Amino acid sequence: MRLRWLQGRVPAARPVAFADEDGAAWLLTTGVVGRTGDAWLDHDPALLPVIVAAFARFLTQLHALPVDDCPFEAGAALRLAAARRRVGAGEVDVEDFADDHLGWDAERMLAHTEALYDADLHQRVVTHGDFSLGNLLMDERGDVTGCIDVGLLGVADPYQDIAILCANLGELDAAAERAFLDAIGVASPLSSPPLSSSLPSSSLPSSPLPSSPSSSAPASSSAISPRFSYRSKIGSRP
Repeated sequence: MRLRWLQGRVPAARPVAFADEDGAAWLLTTGVVGRTGDAWLDHDPALLPVIVAAFARFLTQLHALPVDDCPFEAGAALRLAAARRRVGAGEVDVEDFADDHLGWDAERMLAHTEALYDADLHQRVVTHGDFSLGNLLMDERGDVTGCIDVGLLGVADPYQDIAILCANLGELDAAAERAFLDAIGVASPLSSPPLSSSLPSSSLPSSPLPSSPSSSAPASSSAISPRFSYRSKIGSRP
C-alpha cells in the first residue's frame, strides 16, 4: 500500500485499517493535523505565497526519493493505457476537459494526447500523482503535516505533479504559478526540472499560519482519473 510505503519518507497519513468488499473499499487512517492548501486559502487568500513555498518544499523532497526504492509504476505509458480503456468504455466526462479543449470528444482528446507522448522526453521520479492544493495538509507554522489521496503515487515524469499544481495555481494567480516553478528550479513550464535540488531559502517564504483544527485524511482511490488533459502551455509534456 502506498501510504505504508511513504511512512518515514515524507509526511503522510498513517493507514490503520483497510477493507474491500463487494467492489467497495474503505481506508481508515490516523488524523492529520492542519488544513489542506485550498482550505488555508479559503481562510485567508493572502497566505498563497506561504502555501506555494510549502508545496514546493514537499514536492522537491518527494521527487528526490530514490526511484529504485519505489515499487509503484505510474508513468505516462500506464496512464495512456488506462485512458484508452476508459475511452473505449465510454467513461470519460468530456464536460470536465480544460477550457482549451472544450467541445472535444474523448476520441479526439485521446488522439491528441497520444500524439504528444514521447518516451524519450520523460524523466523518472517518485510522483504523488494528484498533486493538487487539496492533497497536502499544513499546520499553523506553514509546515506540511501530511499528504493524502495517494492512490496514483508512483514512478513517473515529474510533470505529472507539476502540471496539476500549475493548473491549480494558474487559476488563482499567474505570479504564484511562476513562484512555484522558480522554487522547484524550473526555468519555464516546458523545461526539464532537476531530479533533485536544494531550494534556495530566499525563494521559500515561511510565516506562521493561524491555528487550525485537526483533519482526518480521506481514503485514497486507486482509480486512474479519466481527465488526462492539462493546461495547454504544459500539454507538450504529458
